[in-house]
Amino acid sequence: VALIFTNSSTMYDKMAQVFDNGVTTCQDAEDFLCEGTVPKELRAGTSLDAVKSSYGGVEGTLNKCEGASVGTFLYGTISRTTSVKNGVNNLIDTMQTIITAMNSTILEIAN
Repeated sequence: VALIFTNSSTMYDKMAQVFDNGVTTCQDAEDFLCEGTVPKELRAGTSLDAVKSSYGGVEGTLNKCEGASVGTFLYGTISRTTSVKNGVNNLIDTMQTIITAMNSTILEIAN
């Protein structure tokens, strides 16, 4: 009888360790996706919608990611893409202004 209780106790201890390892693995996965304040807020019970809302959406939430996480990489990519897009838009606007001025000049000369 003592052997059964000992084995059962050991089994429960090992099962508890398995669950603890599972929690740690999930938290490591969360930190891999977005390390920092965001997972801490989620672990404290704040909903993902509330977190996104408090940071102004997905981009703002990604901006809160720290370290070498996927979120940090994605935010950096979005930021660089936005600055390139803004530069291209400015170039297009400048080219449109130049083309409009050239057309006006050509029409003036033609008249």
